[in-house]
Amino acid sequence: MAKLDPWCSEHVQNMLKSYRHHLMSEFVDFDLDDPAIAEKVFHAEFALISHGIGADPFFNYANQTVLNLFEINWEALLQMRSSESAELSLRSNRQRFMDRVATNGHVTGYNGIRISANGSRFKIKNVTIWNITDDNNQYVGQAAYFRDWEHLPH
Repeated sequence: MAKLDPWCSEHVQNMLKSYRHHLMSEFVDFDLDDPAIAEKVFHAEFALISHGIGADPFFNYANQTVLNLFEINWEALLQMRSSESAELSLRSNRQRFMDRVATNGHVTGYNGIRISANGSRFKIKNVTIWNITDDNNQYVGQAAYFRDWEHLPH
């Protein structure tokens, strides 16, 4: 599966190392040296998603929990701009928050409304978002982690 290819394994490592760097704590007690870490994160019960760089970046990773929430498959997710995860009327608020993350390195406690590929709405709660850097300390995107969400009525 593409989500467990070498790039994804390295990307998961970069997300978790960047989390540790910005938040001064380990990510959900995962062992960064575990060779199965990418698979464990992909199948975990929490939500983890990331996008790349650019003015309106595309998603480049999501674990199965996120794919289920967004009612989308891996291939379709990679074709989706991260801004499209929020309803049109809420995108400017989302962007202001993402700009704060870019400036501060991370932000915790974010809450927002998201929309799935099928139009279902859900509220994400107490989200932590952080900048991702690679092994060369180059900025490669942002990641979001959350455990709490609530499906909203149509």
